[in-house]
Amino acid sequence: MVYVSEVIPGNIRNAEHFVSFLKRFVEYIKTRLRVQHIVQESPSIFLHNIQIKVCIERKPLRFCTEHLASFLRTMEITDLTDFSALILITHLATLVSTYIRMVLQ
Repeated sequence: MVYVSEVIPGNIRNAEHFVSFLKRFVEYIKTRLRVQHIVQESPSIFLHNIQIKVCIERKPLRFCTEHLASFLRTMEITDLTDFSALILITHLATLVSTYIRMVLQ
């Protein structure tokens, strides 16, 4: 959950910029899924790699879920079925950028 004191970063506030941002994030995820071997890394390493490879910083990722929900409400979309994959991707972005430290038991 994003706190009221935090403001959505300017680089994803505009709808066009947000869509472009999500496209870059999805493309990065797609390239990570193409590997033929399993790679395990901490959220902080994931965030470091995404920043280096596609210039995506942590802060905008934290707002993805909330911002997408806001856009869908603004567009008055009630049937979210067509957006379920994108919603999952934004949940991943928000989670990985919110919980940086991995807890191992």
